[in-house]
Order: sequence, then C-alpha cells, then structure tokens
Amino acid sequence: MAKTPEKSMTSKKSNAIVKRVFADNWSLYKWQYFIALILLGTISASTFFVAYIVKNITNDVFVDQNMQAAIYIAIAIFAVFNIR
Repeated sequence: MAKTPEKSMTSKKSNAIVKRVFADNWSLYKWQYFIALILLGTISASTFFVAYIVKNITNDVFVDQNMQAAIYIAIAIFAVFNIR
C-alpha cells in the first residue's frame, strides 16, 4: 500500500515539532530526559525479565516438577513487580 502525500506531510510536520521541542528544551530539561530514559530502560528490562521467568516456570516447574524452583521464581516475580 502506497503512502499518501497527506500522511507523509503529517509525519514530516510531527518530526519537525519533536525536533523543535528538543532543541528548545534540551538545555533546561536534560536531566529529566536522562532520568526518564533510565526509568524507561528499567521498565523494559523488567518486562523482559518477566518473559524470561515464564520460560523458566514452564521448564523447571511443569516439565521437571521442581517445586524448589517454583518458590524462587515466585519470589523473583514478586520482586520484579514491586520494582515496577
């Protein structure tokens, strides 16, 4: 499906606005931007960790019937959601 000229123009306008906002406000809010990026990385890492834990739940608890692993996995999931 080909892009319509209107959509392309809107995208260019949006990009120009975002660039202008960063250019005007970067010096004032650089530390807030930095903190926001760190927190964004923390949230995405915790989301990845939960997906990784689900793989371990499947393999260790259900396939290998390891109930000790279930306790550790439950504690890890509790910790991750408290951090989030």
